[in-house]
Parts: sequence; structure tokens; C-alpha cells
Amino acid sequence: MDCRGCAVLSPKRIAKDIWHTLKLVRGMRNNPNLGPELRQSATFRFVTRFVPYRFLRHYIYPLFAGRGSQPYDAKAFFESYHKSAEGGELSDGTTVSPAYDAAFARYHYNATENAIIEALTTQGTAAGCSVLDIGSGAGHWVDFYLDVFRATHVTAAELAETAAAALRERYAGNGDVRVFQGDVSEPDLELGRRFDIINAVGVMFHLVRDEQWKRAIANFARHLNEGGVIVVGGQFGWVTRNVQFHSSDQFESWNALTAAREELTLVNKRIRSLRFWKTAAREAGLRVIARHKTKQAGYIYTPENNILLLGGRGE
Repeated sequence: MDCRGCAVLSPKRIAKDIWHTLKLVRGMRNNPNLGPELRQSATFRFVTRFVPYRFLRHYIYPLFAGRGSQPYDAKAFFESYHKSAEGGELSDGTTVSPAYDAAFARYHYNATENAIIEALTTQGTAAGCSVLDIGSGAGHWVDFYLDVFRATHVTAAELAETAAAALRERYAGNGDVRVFQGDVSEPDLELGRRFDIINAVGVMFHLVRDEQWKRAIANFARHLNEGGVIVVGGQFGWVTRNVQFHSSDQFESWNALTAAREELTLVNKRIRSLRFWKTAAREAGLRVIARHKTKQAGYIYTPENNILLLGGRGE
């Protein structure tokens, strides 16, 4: 619904929408699907004309929904998450969120792709690179680097066995793609080669424990070729804060999880400030090369998908 239509709504419709919106807000501690449901509200869309959605998400929502939350079990959660995909098949849409449609997913990926292309071409990245893709999901970024940057090799790293199996089936017979199933934050991670590009788009904020997150960055630094870059997708602003929560790591379907309305006690997304990123990069022997903001449009609330480039300290 376009907010321009609010002017022609009847007072009864407006009152009903306001009441429904307030009801959603009151239940925010029990609703992991709050964002998509609020975006159906004309009242909420009107409010976000004046108060940015990300401000509400990062500064206001965590104060209420995140109280007392504990770190989640990432492997258990994403095994359930991927199995909850509609029809049991992973896709770009279900990888972003089971609650979003194909148009939303397409816009999200296109906006992020454009930012990556701008960032890498500015750095003079040439075709024929080797790539490590972190959290490959349905394989979107594997295809992106093969098609756009003519990658000669891509290692697709996945924590969830469900997604790793789907990736192996998808790229069976493709000698340019290798699938690694495991945790990239493990202290002894060894992938047997180094890479020109390490792509970590939409995944680093899911490493919610700071020590685990720092180990992953250190592992990336060890696996990066001289002159290579690490491409990170996320939100790199002023705050470091937990921003997304759920009630259970094991569920049969996304609808079952959201319908249960149990209190949100587990955190699955933690954004970190640019200052936090710079400090962690320096500790790993890296530095922040550049930050690129993705395009935002109207009422299409894209996930945290700005682009940060990390490289060797001496470059």
C-alpha cells in the first residue's frame, strides 16, 4: 500500500490500521516476523517517512525485543531455517528471508551487486580471480563471481549441511567450484589455498559472539592472497548492537516458528560499528580500504547490505 493512498482511506480504515499496528508493536517481544508484518501497515509506512526504518530497527526495537537474549546455536538455527524453505528448495528469496517475495529479494541482490561491482572496479580487481564465498546459501554469490568477474575458482563455504548438500548437487561436475561444509570461525581453519577475493556478504553479523567474529576475520586474513580484498556486506555505522531475535533454534517451518509467539530469547544478528571493524581489522593485520553504501529506495527495506572492503595493512 502506497502512503499516498492514506489520504483517501476512511476514518474507520485508518483507525483499524493504527490499532493493528499498535497491537503488533505491543507484541514485539514475541514476534520474529515483526518487520515484514509492520511493513504491511500504512501507519508504520507513514511513520518511516519521517523516522528511518533502520533507526527504529537498530536503536528502538532492540531495547524491547532484545532484553536478556542469549547467543543462538548458528548451525542448528540455519539447518532449520534452510529446511523451512518453501517446497524444501533453497532460492535467493528464501535465503534472504522466508517472509519476503521474489521482487524484494531481486532488489536486495541487485543493489548489493551494484555496490560490489563499484567497490571492486574502483580497486582495479581483474577478471580471473579466485574466490572464497562465505555462507553461500543457494549459490547466488558463487554465480555472481563466476559470471561477472570470471572467477577461475570459487570455494563455497557453508555452515549448514542442508545448504552444503544442495550446493554440491547444484555444482556437481563444475570443476571451478568446490564446496566446503564447516565453521569458518574455527581456530584451526585450513582451506588449503589462498584467495584473491573473500566474499562475506550478509553473514558476518550472524556471528554474534565477538570472539568468534574476530577469529573469522583472522582466518580470512590468513587465507587472503597478497593484494587481495575481503568484501563484507553489513551495517557499518555508529553502534554495535544485537538487532534480530528469535525464540528457538529448532523448528519445522518458518510459519510454525513465527506462529508460536514465544518470547524472543535468542539473538541471531549483531551489527558492529565502523570503529569496531577498524579495530578488529588492525588486530588481524588488515585495514579498511573503503566503504560503499547501497542504494535505498522508498519502502523497500533492504537488510544490512552496505559494503566494506578490507585488505592487507601494507597496501
